[in-house]
This record gives sequence, structure tokens and C-alpha cells, in this order.
Amino acid sequence: MIDRPPPSMTDPWQRIAALEAENRRLCESEGGFRALFEQAPVGICRVSPDGRPTHVNRALQRMLGYSEAELCGRHFTEWTHSEDVTQGLRWIDRVRKGRIDSFSMENRFRCKDGRTFWAQTSLTGVRDARGKVTCFIAVMEDIQARKQGEQALAEQEARYRAVIETAEDGFWMLDREGRLLAVNDAYVRRSGYSREELLSMEVADLAARESQEEIKKHIETVVCQGCHLFETRQRTRDGKVWPVEINVSYSPGGGGLLFAFVRDISERKSLERRIIEASTAEQERIGREIHDGLGQQLTALSMLARSIQHRLDAGGLKELAGDLKELGGHLQAALEESRAIARDLIPVEFDPEGLVDALVKLTDRVRLSSGVACHCRHAGPVRVENSTVAMQLYRIAQEALHNAVRHGLPQRVEVSLEGGPDGLMLSVRDNGIGIGPEQNPGKCLGLRIMRYRANSIGARLSITPAAGGGTLVRCAVPVAESW
Repeated sequence: MIDRPPPSMTDPWQRIAALEAENRRLCESEGGFRALFEQAPVGICRVSPDGRPTHVNRALQRMLGYSEAELCGRHFTEWTHSEDVTQGLRWIDRVRKGRIDSFSMENRFRCKDGRTFWAQTSLTGVRDARGKVTCFIAVMEDIQARKQGEQALAEQEARYRAVIETAEDGFWMLDREGRLLAVNDAYVRRSGYSREELLSMEVADLAARESQEEIKKHIETVVCQGCHLFETRQRTRDGKVWPVEINVSYSPGGGGLLFAFVRDISERKSLERRIIEASTAEQERIGREIHDGLGQQLTALSMLARSIQHRLDAGGLKELAGDLKELGGHLQAALEESRAIARDLIPVEFDPEGLVDALVKLTDRVRLSSGVACHCRHAGPVRVENSTVAMQLYRIAQEALHNAVRHGLPQRVEVSLEGGPDGLMLSVRDNGIGIGPEQNPGKCLGLRIMRYRANSIGARLSITPAAGGGTLVRCAVPVAESW
């Protein structure tokens, strides 16, 4: 038996066997890559340096509706949307020149049936040992649904923007800190500020009578309730004050945004004021007729009854005289009631200091009629030149007093009127049980009327629990309205 030396790589049979094994591995690897190429859920194609596909997988064929033969026979620009061809060629040229290795872009393709198809295209250059591009590998991901959603959202946004920009009411978009993020043309025109100026401002910069803390409370209410409707006043760029109704809603998306429509209610306030002035004039007319007409008639009847009573008494007709005396008592009571009605209809004299006298008389009458310790406090004379303001303040005090006595069960009620450099402050404080659910300021008719009266004269009405119990009603009239 002849011994053979161990095999070595110099043996030609061994080299052949090794090459065959390597070839099998390459075939297996190529088979795996081809299977991955064909079964991939994204479109993949191999493109020659001159821009013609050489291999196209099934996913891309399904996306575009072409067969592999149809795609490989045409330059890629023939099935790329015309508006995206230039940008695509520019990126490919940068890869070919070695400035970048790959790129990704959103672009459109033309399908066989004429549809436009959106894809996220990623392209990489394959280079030889000398760095020359031998082919390109392109991967196309289907983003058609996303682009359709983006287009629908853009169209919806355009419609909303058109509605907002053509609206007669002003519009704000602001964050939870009160910073303006967007405004419409209507608000730009009404405020007198430019859009650029407004977008550098906060709501507090526009408020004519609300503090930063009050604005913060409005925002907290909107965030808590989802929406809020209220009236306030704002100041234009040239310093003019105008009344507005603000209807604001909250969206928690995007960090929390508030959307507000700002309605100019100057005409409405003017109409309300004219209505109140007409109503006041009519009440005064009725009051004068009661005082001068019915009052005088009752006075005359009372005097006549006393005269007849005396004659009957002198003639010995005691029983008839007693009846006349009783009738005279009823006439006198009717006379006092008519005078009280007349005083309520004409409570404030046109004298600038008449409001204080009217409030003193009001508290005196309530004290006598209810038994509640009620008085009016004022630090010296308070002048109110505007008779409409004086009348509405009196009516507010009257309603607050009656509400306190009827519903609050207080032991005492104090009415105060103060004047200062900022305007007038009317306060009605009681130590009763406070405002219950049935007297919610937003639901009770009397309290709504009080708020309506305050708004009509540009005043601010607040109804809050009083320190130590009870209710505190405050009505602040700015100096521009009160003097």
C-alpha cells in the first residue's frame, strides 16, 4: 500500500471542489436575495446608469400596474410624474458624481391606468472598485394613503381659513398663556393693529378693564369647561374702548390651543342703552301720573271723606261717621301706597347727588317693611352726573336688597356707594345664607337683569360669597361712564 501525502490547496482537484462549494454558496445567497427582492412589500427596482430599469419586483409592478417587461423597456422618466422629473434627475446626478451616496424623496409616478401614485423613493448608487456607478437600486414605499389624507386635511384647513378670513367677527388662535398665534383680517381692521403687531402681543395687551389674573381665570374656565362665552371691553391701537362678546373654545391638541371669535357689540350696547333710557323715561312718566294724578285724586277723596265724617259726627250720625272714618283710613293707605310706587318709579332726582339720597330712602323703606337691619353707608357726597347711570345703579341696589331679604334670610344688609378717580363702586353686602343653587347668577332672572343693567352702562358686576358668610354684590362703573 502506497502512502499518499495529505491534500493541499495546490491540488487542482481540491481547488475545483472549493470553487464548486463557493459557487453553491453564491447560488444559495443569490436565491435568497432574489426571493427577498420578489417578495418584499415595497417596490424595488435595479436601474442602469442610463436610467433604464433592468429588474423590477412584483410589488412595484402591482403599484404601477405595469409588467416588468413594460417597465424595463422604458426610461424611468417616462413613468415618473412630469413635475418630479427634474428634481429626481438632479439628485441622481449628485449620486453619479459621488457628491452623495444616496437620497430619499417623495415623488409621484404615473400608473398604467392614468392614476397618480405617491411613493417615498430611496435611491442608492452601486459602485465598482474604481468608484464608478454600475447601477442604482431604488426602493419605493407606498405613501398614497398618507398623501391623500394630507391633501384632504389641507383642503379642509383651506375651507376653515376661508370661513375665518371672510367672517365679520374677529378671530384669535392663542395658547394657554394668552399669547396670540393667529388673527383674521376682521380683527386686524377693528383693532387698528397690524397683523405683525398682534402676533407679538397677548390678550392682556388688548384688554381695557381686565387684569392679567382675570384673563387667566377666563382661560382656566375655557380649559375646564371646553368653551366660554362672556362680554368684556378692549382697547384699540388709538386708545378707544369698544365692547366685545368673546366666544372661545379649547382644543387639547398641539399643547392646548384656544380659538376665539370676538364680536363687536357696540351697536347692541347702544340699542340696549336706548331701550333702557326709553324704559326709564316711561317709568318716570307713569310715576309722575301716579303722583300728580292718582295721588291728588286720592288726597281729595281722603279730605272729602274727613269733611263728611265731621258733618255726620256733628249731626249725631255716629255709625255713618265711623264708616266714613274707616273709608278715610283706606283712602290714606292707598295714597301712601301710590306714593311709594311713584317713588320707586322715579327714585333718583336729576340732581348729581340724588343717588345717595335715593339709596338712603330705599334702605329705610326696606328696614321698615322687612324688619332687617338695613342701612346705607357713604363717605360724604357722591356725585353722579349721568342720570342713566344713577338710575341703573339704583335698580341694581334695589334688586340686590330684595334678593337678600327674600332669599338670604339676613340679619343685616349694608349698601355702600363710593366714588374715586377710577369711577364708582356700588356694594350690597348681607350676612345671610349666601347664594344657593336656585340663585345661580346664570339662572336667576333677577340676577340676570342686574347683570344686564350693569352691562348697559359699561359696568362690571360681580356676585360672590362675602367674607364671614352671606353675599357680596359689587358693581364697578369706570370713570368714563360715570362722570
